[in-house]
Amino acid sequence: MSYLEKLLQGKEVQWKTLGEVTELSNIGVDKKKNPNEKEVRLLNFVDVFNNQYISNDTPTMVVTASDKKIIDCNIKKGDVFITPSSELIDEIGFSAMAIEDFDNAVYSYHIMRLRINDKKILLPEYLNFLFSSSDVRKQIKNKAQGITRFGLTQPNWKSLLIPIPPLAVQKEIVRILDKFTELTAELTAELTARKKQYAYYRDLLLDFGKWKVES
Repeated sequence: MSYLEKLLQGKEVQWKTLGEVTELSNIGVDKKKNPNEKEVRLLNFVDVFNNQYISNDTPTMVVTASDKKIIDCNIKKGDVFITPSSELIDEIGFSAMAIEDFDNAVYSYHIMRLRINDKKILLPEYLNFLFSSSDVRKQIKNKAQGITRFGLTQPNWKSLLIPIPPLAVQKEIVRILDKFTELTAELTAELTARKKQYAYYRDLLLDFGKWKVES
């Protein structure tokens, strides 16, 4: 019996399309400044691509937006953002989740916001991890279109099938994967430190400059 089977204990896993369980929106804000609009911070492609979780401190780019855009493109705790298109097909579908409500911030039209319809059925943290699963990534690649830039149409995003186990199982999966993410970050930091230490001693041990013989 696999660990996942032990977690489920015979409980049912529902399969639903992304469009059934989330509201998808890609009406984001452009990277421009207009004198008749208000200044806001912009959550952009790189912010999502480089992070698993995002907070108020994440967006640093300042643009302007109309009052309507500020309302329509707001960022709330639990919102999941994805990269819907890219020059590289492997960069499509990266995700990041907002861990808090954002102040005076909007999202870019280069990313897509997913807002869960019912958090008693689907946890945003769990959905966030699903975008790195092999099954979802395979679906994204199969549905991607393009020649110089690849992406999925919104209907294709909505048609992605995702597994939804009971909430308790989702919470346990998130707990385990968060722990692994934390451990990976620690190991990466340790590896970086070791590489620096190695480079220091390598240069120290291989610096024969003062023994150099003039030719």
